[in-house]
Amino acid sequence: MVAQPAPVYVQQPTYVTQGNLPLGTQVASLPPGAGSMVVNGTTYYQAGPTWYKPYFGSSGVYYEVVPAP
Repeated sequence: MVAQPAPVYVQQPTYVTQGNLPLGTQVASLPPGAGSMVVNGTTYYQAGPTWYKPYFGSSGVYYEVVPAP
């Protein structure tokens, strides 16, 4: 009899979906449905009323909440 590997369960991340996040908040990933827009050569992402700007750190990309461009 061959042993079967144990199942792997993956929990999906939880996102804040109501209200604005405070400016300067940093997140590792964008919420579902975030759209991109280039303004004066800079890429921004918008999800609901919240705007994000990507930054690149030693661990990869992260997104910071910024004022609307």
